[in-house]
Amino acid sequence: FPSHDMEGLKEVHDKISRDYLRIKAEAERLPISYTDDEKSTMQISVEDMELRLAVDTSDLVIWGGTMKNCIASYSEKAVQKTSYLLGIYRNNNLLYNMELARSGKTLRIVQLTAFRNASVPAEDRTRIEQAVSAMKLTG
Repeated sequence: FPSHDMEGLKEVHDKISRDYLRIKAEAERLPISYTDDEKSTMQISVEDMELRLAVDTSDLVIWGGTMKNCIASYSEKAVQKTSYLLGIYRNNNLLYNMELARSGKTLRIVQLTAFRNASVPAEDRTRIEQAVSAMKLTG
């Protein structure tokens, strides 16, 4: 296939995948539960950015559609709490997605991406990394 055909094929694939995940999520909408400790530790403001935990699996589908990424494919990890999935907002606009993993009482960034999995600008990345490094769970 010529390279321009591959780009079109990728776009079709991405749209079908997003639509499939959206339909599946609506049919199988699962809540993602958190302790008060997890909420107060991770749902914070970092200067002009707001970190928000996904409330249920449909949040992940919406975020994936908005950000053109595959965050919805991590739904099971979020429900089972093997990962924490967050949307990072500025002025109520979704800018970034982040996956955190827990190691004891500390958290570490597994992924932090912008639109279409692009890199997060250095200034924002640094501020987010500093905030995550300061996060300590008590339970």
